[in-house]
Amino acid sequence: MFDALASARIDTAEVTFNGYADEGQIDGAVADGEGGDTDLQSIHVEIARVECGNQIVTRQTLSVKDAIEKLVYDLLEQTYSGWENNQGAYGDFLFDVAERTITLKFNERIETSEYTQHVF
Repeated sequence: MFDALASARIDTAEVTFNGYADEGQIDGAVADGEGGDTDLQSIHVEIARVECGNQIVTRQTLSVKDAIEKLVYDLLEQTYSGWENNQGAYGDFLFDVAERTITLKFNERIETSEYTQHVF
């Protein structure tokens, strides 16, 4: 995927996500660099995936946009399973093409309750 982004002269891609009340979604991807205005739906890559509990590798050709979305959902599930439940979480993934790294900035929403009782 990084090779495809580099060929399109994209330096970084930032993908935001938001989850709440047992629902979660990818809000979108913004590419930056000389090719920042490139339509990520128009670039295609082949990805290989192994489904949980299955040792068979499946390959498919997807647009970079769809491949990034699949990867982001997989990374969220692997790192913060249930990120969309209850108060949920939000954040973003930064794909740094030159460094070939993906950085996750994760914000978990926490609801707390504190009980006290006094008998006088």
